[in-house]
Amino acid sequence: MLRLLHYVLAEPSRLPPFPTEEWGPAPPALPEHIAKRVPNGIGSILWSDVGYKFYEKCTVGLDRPGWMVHKEQCSEVVWKILPPSEQDEEAYKWEWIYQEDIPALSEEMRAIGIEDLKRRTADGTVYAPDPTSRGLLDWIQVRGPWLSHAQPKTPNQPFGLRTTTRESKDSIVLFAPYAENIGKRLLITLVHNVDPDQLPSLLAKLDAQGAEAGRAEGWVWGLDLDSELVKAWKALPGRETIAGGRKEIDGHLLGVAWYGAEEDRGEFVERQMWDWC
Repeated sequence: MLRLLHYVLAEPSRLPPFPTEEWGPAPPALPEHIAKRVPNGIGSILWSDVGYKFYEKCTVGLDRPGWMVHKEQCSEVVWKILPPSEQDEEAYKWEWIYQEDIPALSEEMRAIGIEDLKRRTADGTVYAPDPTSRGLLDWIQVRGPWLSHAQPKTPNQPFGLRTTTRESKDSIVLFAPYAENIGKRLLITLVHNVDPDQLPSLLAKLDAQGAEAGRAEGWVWGLDLDSELVKAWKALPGRETIAGGRKEIDGHLLGVAWYGAEEDRGEFVERQMWDWC
């Protein structure tokens, strides 16, 4: 079934000829009213809970690999939630982000993302999800309580935090405490422009959210494990931070299938949890 899905998601002319002799008839095209809302993709993504190789075997045609998982793209940082306290409030004035702020934030993150892609294109084809796609930035936060018995205890649950750095560029963090379908942790779903010295005050703010949701740990994906930010995370006292690759079973490993020409194979550059679908 997953092999057939490639031929629904992509323009068939971009893919190897459908192997009818081996697989039977090709899947029908999407109905016109659906096709208008689901344009053909240059690639697709999924998250594997069954290891690094299974979905790669869901080939595009007979031979092209399906959803490929690269270990270096599947990092995680897990840390201990501490009892709520206030730290460094004078240094960084974090402001809460709420659901009504998400549309404007989506446009802001799209502009930032375009500039980032422009800087990267010298290395070849790169692509990332568009945060202005309806619901992308708030999907995990909103979806979590739908699928879980865990519900926010206070109305108008915040979605994130932002503050201004010394360089007058905002640091932005989004989080989801109630998405138990992904993990029973406080999930950081987006980290943008956070400096190591901001980390203690940021985590102090998140401790309160984690404690209210009954979470013992926090979890973030996609950070560079060699970055100064992750080094600072590991050095924080009492956090018991673990940084490394996600486990193969129930690790939600990022897999990417490419539907363009093989010589133009691109790199998916956004690996944080807000891509989860």
